[in-house]
Amino acid sequence: MLSFEVISVGTSGAQTTTQRLGPTPLGRMIFNPDGYMSALGTVPEHTKHITPEVPWVIAPDEDVAFVPRYAMMYWGAFRIFKEDGGLRLATDVHVSLDPGWMGTEQVRSVELKEKDGKIIMVLRPVQPLLKPVSK
Repeated sequence: MLSFEVISVGTSGAQTTTQRLGPTPLGRMIFNPDGYMSALGTVPEHTKHITPEVPWVIAPDEDVAFVPRYAMMYWGAFRIFKEDGGLRLATDVHVSLDPGWMGTEQVRSVELKEKDGKIIMVLRPVQPLLKPVSK
């Protein structure tokens, strides 16, 4: 994972871009031949604050409650198809850190680029991830 940006669009149409997983996220997307994918990402600096002597599954809530804020994860069946002249990746989300994604289909536009002799995959949502918030 090279970057993870979230672009929010307010009711006025103004866009805000944030790097929810920081400037140097740690993550991977894995696609298997059985048609399933997994996407994982985190902010490496934040996960280092957990004390290794106490496993996080038994640590007090106040010591680990921040972990989901600095992570993203989803898994499910995927398919690739062409639409509007471009490639799309659709994932039927079976499991997600965000429970609101479970049972939904997440669709991304796919762009392949070459950088330093490597193929880079750029994914962008084709539907809003969040509803605009009115103030």
